[in-house]
Amino acid sequence: CEQQEQFITAAQIYIKLNDHLSAMKNIIKAGDSDKVVKFAHLLNRKDAYICAADYIAGTKPREGQPLFGTCIQFYQKGEAYDKIAIFLDNMAMYEIQNNQDYEKAEEFLKRAHQTIAKTEMTKERDFLVESYLQKIRWIEMYIVAKKSVQSDPIRMQTLCNELLQTKGVEKCLRIEDVYMLLVRYFVSQENFSQSHRILENMKMNGVDLRELMDEESIIKIY
Repeated sequence: CEQQEQFITAAQIYIKLNDHLSAMKNIIKAGDSDKVVKFAHLLNRKDAYICAADYIAGTKPREGQPLFGTCIQFYQKGEAYDKIAIFLDNMAMYEIQNNQDYEKAEEFLKRAHQTIAKTEMTKERDFLVESYLQKIRWIEMYIVAKKSVQSDPIRMQTLCNELLQTKGVEKCLRIEDVYMLLVRYFVSQENFSQSHRILENMKMNGVDLRELMDEESIIKIY
């Protein structure tokens, strides 16, 4: 049945054989979230809850959607608090990469940090704690820089330059967002030569300017 991708039928066979975890894995392969959730509740086992939560996390549910809360709830039932933190971290990165919502990302990372900080002391736990704190610091720097574009441009430039020179920051922030703070400021000051220099640097690094600016603005700078 599995080879023929008849996953629900395979799951039913595994249930008769009392191999409930294999049944859960086949329900997951069928891609029916409702069935996954119902079966996890039915089994009421830690490993089943974690297996179901891993599947839900992979669907990247947005906050406010029922599956978002279900994912966290299942990890809690499975006592997999490290996985809750990782899930929230992934959601933070999703918000940055897809929505450029740094405030929401910061919120998720703070929740991830609070969650992992409560777990048992291990090397992996310590690594995650420091990783989340570092990401929060970088995001806070970007948010402050964004708010300072007009009110305190010197501070904005200092923060942007520090971020751009920091190793590993691209794993958290979209570098093009940092560059664009500088570009928009220099354009507002009619300093097109500086704007042009930054855009050329972005192009050399493979950034498609058309995804960040309208054609009229690009022509104005060039």
